[in-house]
Amino acid sequence: MYLFKRYIRWGFILIAWLTILYIYISYINKIPDISVDIDDSIILYPIHINDRWGYIDVIGNVIIEPYFINASLFVDGVAAVALVSKPLSFWHRIMPRVYKILDGHSGLLKGSYHYLSTFSNELQPAQEFSLLRWFGLRNQLYGYIDKNGVWAIRPRFRNARAFSEGLAAVALNEELRGFINTKGDVVILSTNYIDIDDFSDGLSWVLEASSNKWGAINTQGDWVVVPIFAHKPTPFYSGVAAVPIEEGGWGLYERRTGKIFVEGFDKINRFSEGYASALEKGKYGFIDLNGFWIVPPQFDRVRDFAEGLACVYADGEFFYINANGEIIIANNLFQAKSFEYGLARVNVRSKHRVPGEFDYIDKKGNLVFSVEEFRNSRKWGLKWGHP
Repeated sequence: MYLFKRYIRWGFILIAWLTILYIYISYINKIPDISVDIDDSIILYPIHINDRWGYIDVIGNVIIEPYFINASLFVDGVAAVALVSKPLSFWHRIMPRVYKILDGHSGLLKGSYHYLSTFSNELQPAQEFSLLRWFGLRNQLYGYIDKNGVWAIRPRFRNARAFSEGLAAVALNEELRGFINTKGDVVILSTNYIDIDDFSDGLSWVLEASSNKWGAINTQGDWVVVPIFAHKPTPFYSGVAAVPIEEGGWGLYERRTGKIFVEGFDKINRFSEGYASALEKGKYGFIDLNGFWIVPPQFDRVRDFAEGLACVYADGEFFYINANGEIIIANNLFQAKSFEYGLARVNVRSKHRVPGEFDYIDKKGNLVFSVEEFRNSRKWGLKWGHP
């Protein structure tokens, strides 16, 4: 009798949980369309306020009020957003997130996916949303969708990365890894790959299973650099890659000669815009493709060059420098990221800053969007709900 009552109790709990989950998903799928009409050439930038995400334009005007529980950069007329329903906003912390495509022309929210990121290519890796997958009753396979949410390549991969130079790294199962083209055809496949990187400058670094070393293959799958590196090198850039030295430290490897031509660095990161950050005696600086210092090591932390500027950290402050090492922006920043489409996410020092929120500055250091100013413009707080 006791066991019978116990099963009945757990049965009611399960039914109640499934009912809540069903209502949650039903409300998400009934969210109304958003009234926007955004040209493909316009970039919108996500803002994060009070645990909700919205969008601003390049001069800081709020185009879409904070509403989503996650949002990507709005590029080429589309963005990936994660939704929450107003009646069940509390439950989004424990419920599965549902990602959709926000169409900038129609305002339609298309598809339902487990995860999406910024559309950087015509095709984007995605997992179709399914409650069975969330409960672990079905494998979460990846496929590729276009900007309209149509499956260009049906889900059949255990893992999938974004396309780079016309090829995307995929895993068919635990043993088979390789690359597909935009038609979904497998062009490179092997059981001898433990890990594979995206193609860059015509080459991809691959961790070979038989040697447990990293080498580089071309788009035909042929070894161009035989597997000899114990740690993963950086992607090739203009024929040069940073590689680990067997005796210790890092150097620069030239594809044309097949030799390491510069050594002596503690660490070298990937090249971006012709420069790479390098570590020497605990400090970071920047080197060029020949291994010469363009900015001597003096920083505690650095980010890659982006749009002509690099974000660096020293003496408790973030600031931005150019390739000559000149300080271009120094705005008493608490946190800062690289520039993207003309703006950079920063945290201007504030007593009331909520973790995860950020402001935006332009390349002249002007404050384009301020979380505090946005809050002050809504005297009674933010108005959550359907846009």
